[in-house]
Amino acid sequence: MPYIGAKPDKGNFSDLNGGKLIIDADADTSITADTDDQIDIEIAGADDFQFTANKFLVQTGSTIDMNGMELILDADADTSITASTDDQIDIRISGADDFTFTANTFTAASGSGVVIPDSGLTLGSTAVTSTAAELNTLDALSRGSILYGNASAATTVLTKGSADQVLTSDGTDLSWEDAGGGAVTALNNATQSELVTVGSTTTELDAESNLTFDGSTLTVTGAADISGVATATTFEPDGDTSTGDNAALGYTAALGAILTGQGSTNDVTLVNDADATVLGIPTGTTNVTIAGDLTLTGTTPTLTIGDAGTEDTSIVFDGNAQDYYIGLDDTDDDLKIGLGSTVGTTAHIVMDETGAVTKPLQPSFMVQPSATQSNIAVGVATTVTWDTEIYDIGGDFASNVFTAPVTGKYLFCVNIEMNQIDTAAAHYRIQMVFSNRTMQSWVMTPNFASDTTLWPACFSTHMDMDAGDTIEMRFDQPDGTAQTDISVSSFYTGSLLS
Repeated sequence: MPYIGAKPDKGNFSDLNGGKLIIDADADTSITADTDDQIDIEIAGADDFQFTANKFLVQTGSTIDMNGMELILDADADTSITASTDDQIDIRISGADDFTFTANTFTAASGSGVVIPDSGLTLGSTAVTSTAAELNTLDALSRGSILYGNASAATTVLTKGSADQVLTSDGTDLSWEDAGGGAVTALNNATQSELVTVGSTTTELDAESNLTFDGSTLTVTGAADISGVATATTFEPDGDTSTGDNAALGYTAALGAILTGQGSTNDVTLVNDADATVLGIPTGTTNVTIAGDLTLTGTTPTLTIGDAGTEDTSIVFDGNAQDYYIGLDDTDDDLKIGLGSTVGTTAHIVMDETGAVTKPLQPSFMVQPSATQSNIAVGVATTVTWDTEIYDIGGDFASNVFTAPVTGKYLFCVNIEMNQIDTAAAHYRIQMVFSNRTMQSWVMTPNFASDTTLWPACFSTHMDMDAGDTIEMRFDQPDGTAQTDISVSSFYTGSLLS
């Protein structure tokens, strides 16, 4: 079939059969219907517009530019949309401009209206549920009238009452009623700033001289009984408390804030948010009991016990089986650590003002023989007799034997004065016989020209002993003549070091 312009890409002009009808010279503008019941318009190589049954579509990126011309919408051409004024859209209905859109504004022209169905209006995020009839009740509301909810939960008008009528409620509805019994007819004894209470009859009010308000300060003279919670930014009492107060907060210039109370266990108790006691002052005492830890903070935290008075001061550790104290004994001005709760009794460690530290109860002893132990046996280790105690702190020395009262390190020293030394003896030896070992000291080998009258022998040692271990001092001359004596000038000491 003959044709003008570019040839269809398939079919002919009577039936393109879904083929593309190319319109312009460079073949990038065409009309195509390759999808059933759909016409696509291509301009400059891009699908810009689309027709389907009863519908015209503008594709993404494409526009229809009316260029200020009127878009007529109805059959008789009197309803249209126009944008002949810059940044404004006019809607004309039945030949009259009824509505206008400008930036962020919708305007109904004079004589036009906007109909919104009930519950169809939302202001911000809140839906307006009032009906038009309810809103209209606000229009031209007569003077003295009241809006209220009626039995149907609808907004209605209660018109003003007559002169001297009062607004009353029966528990369900409101109404105007003539003033009846109960009206106040007298105000008694009133002066400036006094508040009033109900008088002796329900028609009287009494001014209270003990209850005044000057516009900023409410003053109550006497007791105020508050059954609920009283709150305030600050509460400043201005008078002292009394001995009989159950729980009172007071103030004096000398003492400052005063907290007074009386209870069967404590006079004052401070509790935490779990209702657990933190601090208590036992009833009738000046003592303070702290249930938890006490922490001192600051740059130079200091805890001072005492007020320079002539009395003992102390810290007592209240234990299960034993109590201990650390205290200043005012009698002799010494710091003492001891057993119990009374300073000065059973003192274990004492420090005086010079810095000297003593342990009065530290286990220690010093013993001597009461008589010369004569003619010591030969060939057997002989126990030295110590039957005179110079001191025995703790009572741990008995029958020539010391028994360790506690586990620790002990120091033992002995000085034995020997008389009538036998030159025939091979040697003389001192033995410290412990529960776990024997310590020996070779005193001498008596290689003299003749028997010697006197020879001192000294021996000392440290020893680790368990509680209950013992030590015994022995003297040994293996051979020779049994003529050597141990003098009463001999002595033996021992003490716990650590």
